[in-house]
Amino acid sequence: MDAERIYTKIKDVADQAFPNGDWPQALQPLPLVHSSIADMYKVQRNYLEAFAFGLRGCLQCRRSGQAWVHHLFDLVQHFVPLVLQPNESALFKDKKFLTEKELWDVYHGYLRELAITSTKVFGPNTTYSKAVKRGWDEALDSAGKPRPGTSAFAKKFKTAQAKLLAWAEVTDGKGIELSQ
Repeated sequence: MDAERIYTKIKDVADQAFPNGDWPQALQPLPLVHSSIADMYKVQRNYLEAFAFGLRGCLQCRRSGQAWVHHLFDLVQHFVPLVLQPNESALFKDKKFLTEKELWDVYHGYLRELAITSTKVFGPNTTYSKAVKRGWDEALDSAGKPRPGTSAFAKKFKTAQAKLLAWAEVTDGKGIELSQ
């Protein structure tokens, strides 16, 4: 059975169980379902759908502790097949989706947050945090101007993330606030 049919069946059951017939996107088990469906789409090599469901799953879950770091790590992995697309890709011709530059900006912002959060949660000297930091350091080489961590970047990031969340149909206010 494909990911779309499974999601439709789960959503139908959830909606029937909720009083007004519309289970809130941020109420469990929907974030977990979204993350699971994202993984199914990834296995099917449908990276764009995997990305959309990954965003819904990660950004609507509880943001604390190790689970949050793991959710954010999984989400960052969903960016990879997309940021590697050439600028001429049909992906970037969809006006509702991001431009290549906007996608890279959001990717860099999320990856930076992952590096900061993993260090806070696991400590700076753990293998996990060191690996994430090394990934962040390597990705920083591809970041343009303004650089992540600056107020000018934060402004660009906020605009690009808002466009991304609208495309993915993520509940307003669920985006990531960049650490200073």
